[in-house]
Amino acid sequence: MILAVGRRIRGHTTAIVSIAVTSVWMTALAAEHQWWVSALFVGYAGVVPLTTILS
Repeated sequence: MILAVGRRIRGHTTAIVSIAVTSVWMTALAAEHQWWVSALFVGYAGVVPLTTILS
């Protein structure tokens, strides 16, 4: 059971990271922080593609 969960997570790493990036910048936007646009750009232009390359 635990091995199946690990395989499922490894198979969807990019989607999980994308959801995490989205939740970070949307939370910052809702909290009216000024850095939410930076989080959006860095997340989608840097973190998600890097995750795709490394996974």
